[in-house]
Amino acid sequence: MMIFIQILMIFISWFSCAFADSEGQLKSVLTYHQTTDQAMFRGFEQSYTSHRRDLFYPYTGEASTALDWSIRAGARSGQFPSTKFDGYSGAIGLGRKLSEQLYVVGEIGLSQLRDVEEDQSVEAFTYQFKVQKIWWDKIYLEVGTESGLLDHELVIPGGIENLLDADTQTFNVTFWLHPKLRLIGRNTLRFYSDDNRRQIHDWSMMYALSLWPSWIWVGLGGEYTGFGHTTLDYWSPRKNVSYGPRLELSIPLFKSLMATAGVNVSRIKEDDFSWGRGHYASVGLQWKDRNDPWNLQLEYIEIESQRESSVWESESLIFSANFAF
Repeated sequence: MMIFIQILMIFISWFSCAFADSEGQLKSVLTYHQTTDQAMFRGFEQSYTSHRRDLFYPYTGEASTALDWSIRAGARSGQFPSTKFDGYSGAIGLGRKLSEQLYVVGEIGLSQLRDVEEDQSVEAFTYQFKVQKIWWDKIYLEVGTESGLLDHELVIPGGIENLLDADTQTFNVTFWLHPKLRLIGRNTLRFYSDDNRRQIHDWSMMYALSLWPSWIWVGLGGEYTGFGHTTLDYWSPRKNVSYGPRLELSIPLFKSLMATAGVNVSRIKEDDFSWGRGHYASVGLQWKDRNDPWNLQLEYIEIESQRESSVWESESLIFSANFAF
């Protein structure tokens, strides 16, 4: 199946090159996750976009206005002590860059999830709609809505055994208070098919120690997560609060190789439990610049939370290959 997806995407990208007025992008992503509670996820996704776009960090030579279309397909599988699962997904999308300050994109698709142990499955209609807007080169806003299954986020065991899906709204904003000072807000509101809901509000203030050739930012951040009600089907505290220092960096090692890293160190308070501590840490390597005809990226992510003698840890490995046509 994965080989078929790759061949299909390469054919589509080559065919569309004859009709494109700027570079498209073929992207392949391999993902692996595991946690200390014996959950595991692995996935592969192939996608093609007729015109590569990034409103907030434009590519070199990117057109000021353009119409683009996209297609993606993927396969995934995983397991938890009580079950095993697999699934497939596919989607098509259409985007319009109306100006250098406004981009609108939408996507519709289908996703299938199968509980292998119970031999039951579900197919869900998926959609995503997103608007990006820049005001005065100082405010970067992204508002979106989407719907889909939850197995790829390891909402377990209930996300698999109950075949859950959810509708999610996002509101993300970055205020550039100064070329070296950013206030960043990431906010999501999610409604689960089991009538639960979740909200996440993450805010940080970051200051740049260096912008070129190394990108080094330090700052402080905090996050609030709250669910409508607690359930045994997945992690769902009524209130979870964390705060602490943060670091983002990207450093060129030599001509074509770059190292990236991100670290959040936090104090954590979940419901009425005692205070704990945790961290998020990512390290990565990127071969070739994002504006080059191709580049490769490898990233390792570790998340850990600890309270008294209880420790939970998640590890992820993500490899991606990007080709511009």
